[in-house]
Amino acid sequence: MPNFFTRKYLINREFQVPFIFRMVTIAAGVSVLLYLANFLIFLRFNYIGQQLHLDENHAFYGFIKQQFGIMNSAYLGISALTFAVLSISGLFLSHRIAGPLFHLKRSFKALGDIEDGEGVENLNEVRFRKNDFFQDLSEDYNRHLTNLKRQQARMKAIKAELDRRGIKLDALENGKLLEINGDNQQSTQERQAA
Repeated sequence: MPNFFTRKYLINREFQVPFIFRMVTIAAGVSVLLYLANFLIFLRFNYIGQQLHLDENHAFYGFIKQQFGIMNSAYLGISALTFAVLSISGLFLSHRIAGPLFHLKRSFKALGDIEDGEGVENLNEVRFRKNDFFQDLSEDYNRHLTNLKRQQARMKAIKAELDRRGIKLDALENGKLLEINGDNQQSTQERQAA
């Protein structure tokens, strides 16, 4: 099992990078809206000071300016922290999505590389990590693989029985299975009709 620090978390750039980018973009949009709302509040305070006919050098304006500076610093720090947390959590979250799909894709590729059903018995079941998403996909794939292995075993048993009887199955012609016994070619349907 790979160590936390040595595990590769960015395994599907085409999915994970846009996923993380969207999370950070949404956070940036919310942050800008919150900043504008706070900015409007401080503008309102300035407007109230003007309505009260306070002098420009009044302590009220100094207090507002000081609070606005504190708010900007806090806002900037919190925004940077939010972006960092969302980027890191987005990476881990997308890994829990991309990891299982990557593993499943690799398993389907191995299944697709098998010719004539030979080698199905060598394929392993798919196991996802405990906290990965799409656990049901691994269960469905494994059920499908079990059925394929069962069919493969059945076909091998039938082929062995036919070989034992000296019957060779060679081809399909127009959807009819041909038995080839020496020079005699006869479809199974024709043979059964006779």
